[in-house]
Amino acid sequence: ALGAAGYSFWESNYNLAFRYIYNSNEITGIALVDAPSDVTTVTIPDFVTSIGGFAFDGCSSLTSISIPDSVTSIGSYAFFDGSIPISISIPDSVTSIGGSAFYGCSNLNSITVDANNQNYISLDGVLYKKDGLVLICCPATKTSIQLINGVTAIESNAFSGCSNLTSISIPDSVTSIGDYAFFCCSKLTDIHIDSIESWLAISYNNSYSHPNYDGSACHLYIGEQELTNVTIPEGVTSIPAIAFYKCTSLTSISIPDGVTSIGDSAFSGCSSLTSITIPDSVTSIGGYAFYDCTSLTSISIPDSVTSIADNALTNAGNVTIYCADGSAALSLAIAQGIPYVIDDALKTITFILPADLTAIESEAFAGLTQGFNLVITDRVTAIADDAFSGARVVFICPEGSYAAQYAEAHSIPHKAEQ
Repeated sequence: ALGAAGYSFWESNYNLAFRYIYNSNEITGIALVDAPSDVTTVTIPDFVTSIGGFAFDGCSSLTSISIPDSVTSIGSYAFFDGSIPISISIPDSVTSIGGSAFYGCSNLNSITVDANNQNYISLDGVLYKKDGLVLICCPATKTSIQLINGVTAIESNAFSGCSNLTSISIPDSVTSIGDYAFFCCSKLTDIHIDSIESWLAISYNNSYSHPNYDGSACHLYIGEQELTNVTIPEGVTSIPAIAFYKCTSLTSISIPDGVTSIGDSAFSGCSSLTSITIPDSVTSIGGYAFYDCTSLTSISIPDSVTSIADNALTNAGNVTIYCADGSAALSLAIAQGIPYVIDDALKTITFILPADLTAIESEAFAGLTQGFNLVITDRVTAIADDAFSGARVVFICPEGSYAAQYAEAHSIPHKAEQ
């Protein structure tokens, strides 16, 4: 870090500002910390060991820059909103590149890295950590990109400002995407994924982390096949926020038992969806979940849904809510003036097993397709593997009980006793 005594000094020979880097009052290096906004060509002198954060902030006329192999670090936002040259070369000496170092560099079309660099690598002009597990920066002029197989994380602001990007292929190895990773990617419409499971499993830091958040529409593909009819796979327990945001070609969605929540804006902007049935394993529906689903005419919501946001169905076409009497969905319909139909089939049946029951035998509840809750005490210590084969059931049982463990092992939705 820059020492407290590290005052900046201007060097007229280079038309740049520098600062000594201190460690325990000993000078350990020199950082380039500022450049005039009208600078066009920069050759960084070889006594510089660091390019400081925001050093070239707003240098909109910059057309050429040479980084010597004395430089070991490039600070966060070092070239923020600068007109960085078409290509920039990272020497082998660089061991650290701060977050968003090239954010807002609208002319950048390639980042190259010296082959001997032990920390970073460039693949098709895109900057990655050396092991290929983390994508750091995509040049702003890219129009399409296929991420390398094995990459697990996309860093904050990695694609921010890629205003010409229209298509991206994301392998199923990706598990996390950082803050504002796809901010201002307004033309990004085509997203190619390996599977629905991997798509729903990605962790996002915020809305602008999501590749389909900032564009006017989103077309999801598995390979080259666009997804219009989606079946959420068995084993998925939550449909996360923004999962299918603005997927305008999505015409139907099938949600299996086992899904317990639908996140904020999960289907917002799915303007071709006409009807949807919520399974009775779902207990919550988030804000704007079906906002702007302008073709939606019917939605069936069972009384298992006890939490539903007031704006979940805002601007959702001429939708009619099918719901059980006394349910949260009915309360929403009345409060928001949405047409509704009472359907007794959406009222969840609850069975309470005898308090002294200790075992549930083979096929005891097999084939019961009408959804039901089953209250099971912690005295039950044996359940046959096929006891609930084909049944639509939600266990209500004590946390940590045998029944709860059985439910986990057999992918049966369960919740704790009230």
